[in-house]
Amino acid sequence: MRRRWESGCAWVIGVALCLGLVAPRSGVAASLRTSEVLLGCRAYAFEQNANFYSGICFGAVSTVLHMSYVQALRPSLRICAPGDATYGQAVRLVTQWVEDHPERQDESFDDLAVAALRSAWPCGR
Repeated sequence: MRRRWESGCAWVIGVALCLGLVAPRSGVAASLRTSEVLLGCRAYAFEQNANFYSGICFGAVSTVLHMSYVQALRPSLRICAPGDATYGQAVRLVTQWVEDHPERQDESFDDLAVAALRSAWPCGR
């Protein structure tokens, strides 16, 4: 039961963060840097001790996936994940992509989550 609540709570947090993808940049969404969230992503992706940033990571990644189904979304934000993709898989993809691009770790986490998932699951292939 606790795990279900945590993922639901993380999703709500992610929705709030993802609004930064479609709304003007301000507040919390713009202040979260990938370097801050990466440890939480690692903890979630590899089932270690979850922390506050694990929830932020899961929420943002799951929201990016959900938002990718919105047809009116800007083409630069579209992601075509396979039908059997899981949140855990998406978090692991984002984590690995960010680790492979350390020069970008001072950028906004939600922007890099989109870049990572678009790189792994581009549309029109």
